[in-house]
Amino acid sequence: MGVPILCGEPVRTNTFASKSGAKRIFQKCDIPIPVSAYDIYNANEFEMALARLIVNNLDVNIWLFKMDDEFAGRGHASLNVESIRTVIELRKKRIQMTEGMIIRLKEVLNKVLPKKAKLAVPTLYTSWSQYLQMFCQGGGVIEAAPPMCQVNQLNSPSVSFLIEPDG
Repeated sequence: MGVPILCGEPVRTNTFASKSGAKRIFQKCDIPIPVSAYDIYNANEFEMALARLIVNNLDVNIWLFKMDDEFAGRGHASLNVESIRTVIELRKKRIQMTEGMIIRLKEVLNKVLPKKAKLAVPTLYTSWSQYLQMFCQGGGVIEAAPPMCQVNQLNSPSVSFLIEPDG
């Protein structure tokens, strides 16, 4: 067609055109973001990151999972930890968290996630294992949901903008 395309070099822009990429940019710019882990690409890393986040943020009840390469909430899932016995026990103890506690919670999460994780689009991902496989294939983020907010009330705003070549 011979029509010029207005975009950056894909090699450079693709690293930031994802949820994990946005988290990296926001951190470098000191923009406040929810407590989170990003650039997650395997199931073990997912469970360890979630266990660490929960142990270090016991006041958070809902954790959100977002695939890097999905849109319109299609790659979202969540976990409410209020009723997980191990989390309830950790909240009661209020002691210094150890690596052993994190590993114990990771083992619990491995069993709990397939049963308690809520998939935003269950017709697209029919099981937790299918969701997690796709999450790890393209990467994603885990982040704390805002307090006092129901999962069905959450939105993920996005912005499109143009920076002219001459600034």
